[in-house]
Amino acid sequence: MKIKNTAKILVFCALFLFLLNRIYDIFSWKDTAGNYTSSMEVFYDLEDNMVDVLFLGSSHCYCSVIPAQLWEDYGMASFNMAISGQDLAGSYYNFKEALKTQDLKVVCVDLYGCAFHGYLIEGNLYRNTLSRKLTPTYFEAVNSMVETDNKSDFYLRWPIIHTRYKELKKQDFVEERPAYLGYASGFITNGAVKQEYACVEPKPFGEAEQEWLLKIIELAQESDTELVFFLAPYQVPLEAQEYYAYAKEMIAEYDIPVLDMVELSEAMGINWGRDFIDYGHTNHFGAQKVTDYLGKFLKVNYDLPDYRGDERY
Repeated sequence: MKIKNTAKILVFCALFLFLLNRIYDIFSWKDTAGNYTSSMEVFYDLEDNMVDVLFLGSSHCYCSVIPAQLWEDYGMASFNMAISGQDLAGSYYNFKEALKTQDLKVVCVDLYGCAFHGYLIEGNLYRNTLSRKLTPTYFEAVNSMVETDNKSDFYLRWPIIHTRYKELKKQDFVEERPAYLGYASGFITNGAVKQEYACVEPKPFGEAEQEWLLKIIELAQESDTELVFFLAPYQVPLEAQEYYAYAKEMIAEYDIPVLDMVELSEAMGINWGRDFIDYGHTNHFGAQKVTDYLGKFLKVNYDLPDYRGDERY
């Protein structure tokens, strides 16, 4: 009798957990302002050891780097794991998460995260945390990235998403993954104004951001991954120029390349009146030029295989 009761309890628990997990999948936080998914969810759909080159950063990065173009030009296996508002802590944890399943050769990190701290927009905090798998890295990320006193809501996740029954749509029941490998931009042209770099004095940015920058470098060293820092072109305010100048000095101590695409914009053929959606983000025309420059740099400086014709791809 005890064995039968134990078996019933185990079956009940298994069914309960299965149903709870399925209900969570439906109610889970989704990027309803964008493609109803995040680059993390798309990343989790990939097979192991499919990505050689990883791009990390905020919307500046996902509007500027086109993995499909790198594939067409070089057969390069890349993924753009940028998420709106991603700070350097978010980039670190995305890097760490990617290493679990991918044998990364090169990681390219946008320096825009040096110019701000944390998540002033709540939706950006959700984008950069809740779309992760529930692993020890998730809890580590929450401890580091969530500065409010409601960390327990992020641990459990249900307190944040339980009211989503009011906004459920077809997409919540049917998985629809965009095939752009993290890239998201458009063809709108509002333009930007190139901010000429003044002779600025390097100015220390936030101490926390400096620590995360160093942690990214340490993680690359530990994982034997090549690291490239870049700054996607945008209309850079004076104070941010000072921060980037300081970041370049920090990075120079480690002999890591930095591609400042504001300084390089003329060589890249960037048209500031045509190649931007707004002051901070390239449109598809600008992204093609950024990707072309990055592709040539990566091809020349790193041993990256051409996978065109490989059945796995």
